[in-house]
Order: sequence, then C-alpha cells, then structure tokens
Amino acid sequence: GAAGYSGVRINVTLPLAALMLVLVVLFIMRWGRTSAGLGVLSVGADTLLAESLGLRTLRLKILVFAIGAGIAGFAGALNVQLLGVVVPRDLGFVREIDLVTFVIVGGAGTPLGAVLGAFVLTIGGDFLRVATLDRGWIFGLLLAVMILVRPSGILSRRPMKFCHKREAHIMQRDDARVAIDERRNP
Repeated sequence: GAAGYSGVRINVTLPLAALMLVLVVLFIMRWGRTSAGLGVLSVGADTLLAESLGLRTLRLKILVFAIGAGIAGFAGALNVQLLGVVVPRDLGFVREIDLVTFVIVGGAGTPLGAVLGAFVLTIGGDFLRVATLDRGWIFGLLLAVMILVRPSGILSRRPMKFCHKREAHIMQRDDARVAIDERRNP
C-alpha cells in the first residue's frame, strides 16, 4: 500500500547481488554483439537508415524495451530482497534523477559506464553525507559539468570492430593493391 511493504525476509546478500550485476552486464555486452544487438545499435544511430537497410525498427525497439523492463524488474526484486523493505518515497523523483545521473556521468553508451557512474556517485554521495553537504545541488553541478566537458561520460563506447584481424589484414592488403594500381594507371 501507500505505507510501503516491509517484513520481507532477506534472502540476498551483497556478494550475490554483485554476482547478478556481473551476469546482467555480461549478458548485455554479449547480446550487443548479436545481429539483434547490432540492429539495435544501428536503430539508435539512425532509424531511417536502419529501416532503409531492411531492419524492423519497431520490433527492435519493442525488444529493447522488453529486455530493459525485465532487467529493471529483476533489479527491483533484488533490491527488495536485499533491503527487506520497499517504501514509495525510496523510489520517487529524487531517486530517478540519481539513476539518470549515474548513467550520464558513467557513460550512456556502455553498460560498464552505468555501473561505474553508480559506483562513483554512490561512494561520493556517502562522502558528502559525512561532510554534511547537500548532495542534490552538488550532483546537479557535476551533471552540468559532465555534459559540458565530457558528454559521452567517463566511459564511452569504442567503435566496434566488425571484422577479425585476418579480415582486416586482407582488406588492408587489397587497399594497398588498389592504391598501387591507381599509381600505375592514372
């Protein structure tokens, strides 16, 4: 109800929650290398181009929404099991702003960025609590600085390599041959 839900038997330990986090991040990183994951990346980069290449963008968007909702539900269940209580004010607007700040500061382009942002800002928030400073305006200032200085976050997505080293070597060799042929036959 409105007062929350308490009395949940604590079945999850912090190491188990950390293991689940690692498994989810590994799943996301591995899924990003599948054809569906690459399709989602292309839809995120340019929807019109992805549609022109024959990708079903609506289906991919729904798939990403479903996976994200499943992970969020799983995280919520772990959170209740870890804390033993859920109260509506713990999941309000301020908490949502914290979550968005974690992602933006850490890096929205990679799952490890979100984890790093959450870790850094949670530890930083604990230090601010000791110093009796209001963390809300400090996080807001940090968010503004990060958007201005490094919009991609602390960790940003590196360009993906779509071919193996051997294929890259063959492509470089072919490029060199074309360049030599162009010099010989102007």
